[in-house]
Amino acid sequence: MQDKDNAEILRLKKDCLELEEQVKLLVKTELKLRRTQAELIESKEKVEEYSRTLEQKVEERTKDLKESEQRFKDIAYSSGDWIWKLIIQEDIYTARKRSRIYWI
Repeated sequence: MQDKDNAEILRLKKDCLELEEQVKLLVKTELKLRRTQAELIESKEKVEEYSRTLEQKVEERTKDLKESEQRFKDIAYSSGDWIWKLIIQEDIYTARKRSRIYWI
């Protein structure tokens, strides 16, 4: 009977050691998962911040482009007659002198 008890005790000790190893592995796995989860949350926050700043930059640059376009239109409309007159005069001058005109 004692041999049976000793064998049972040895088997239980072995099972306990195996369970301890499994628990250690589970704890390590859980710690890794928590670290990964924290990294994912941090990455998500960074992506959201980049998205917000990108949208802001696009809005600012679009506004700057519209302002620049409007300034160009204002200049073109206000000086249109003068530019056409200059072009016609230069064409006549060029035809007479047969020289090259370099536009800037």
